[in-house]
Amino acid sequence: MLVLKKKIWLSNHYWFKDLRKNKIKISVVISTCDRTKQLRSAIKSVLRQSIRPFEILIINNGKLSIKKKDIQKNIIIKVKNITPYIGIATARNVGGINAKGDYVAFLDDDDFWPKNYLKNFINEIDKTYDCFICKIVGFNNNIFFKWKTPTISKIKIQNLFIKNPGINGSNLIVKKKVFKDCLFDKKLKTGEDKSFIIDLLLKNKKVKILKKSYSYYYASKDKTKLSHSSNVLIGKVSFLKKYFFQMDFKTKIKILLQVYYLLLKNFKK
Repeated sequence: MLVLKKKIWLSNHYWFKDLRKNKIKISVVISTCDRTKQLRSAIKSVLRQSIRPFEILIINNGKLSIKKKDIQKNIIIKVKNITPYIGIATARNVGGINAKGDYVAFLDDDDFWPKNYLKNFINEIDKTYDCFICKIVGFNNNIFFKWKTPTISKIKIQNLFIKNPGINGSNLIVKKKVFKDCLFDKKLKTGEDKSFIIDLLLKNKKVKILKKSYSYYYASKDKTKLSHSSNVLIGKVSFLKKYFFQMDFKTKIKILLQVYYLLLKNFKK
């Protein structure tokens, strides 16, 4: 009798009503590494979505194991602890491969989504596309500001080799079946999110820019400093090696000049 009552309560609960109405199953993958406090905020933003996801996969590659009871007790949350510090690319791949939804929406542990993020995606969905990207709004100390707005003209392979027009781990939604053909490159130290889009385009996959959706990106001082660090130099060289034969002559020259500039800048330090 108790089991029957529980089933009746679950079937009437708003979570399950939303899931029944929404025929499109969306898996949310949150990669995390030693940021439990921020992770809770990210999860909260997903649980507050006006259209609920099919599941939330927490992929932890931090030093300490995470248990479900430590973050949020909810039937759709699943936690998977992987090798510590193996990298965010591997964490995202584990999430994408293990996801059971039709689409996989990625979110970094220190970012979050507005209430209608998934709803806006569903309203704009086009099943002929394989990947969807939205604009990014930056935030820091409760101050929100325009960060990056990707456009179709910017999402061209030769453009992506040179710079990132606004692709990160929190504004990507990908068809689940894409992970049979393409994964995040775990060999890259930086730019693995941009590289993922390049690899999709090289495989003739279609990318759509969402007009109404946007994600919130934590623009901390550490992230800003990263753009001026030696990691950028390593990233440029890695891209040059990986995509050398796909780059046109002008792109190669531009990247070589960028590498030269960064070498001079790091040498002066």
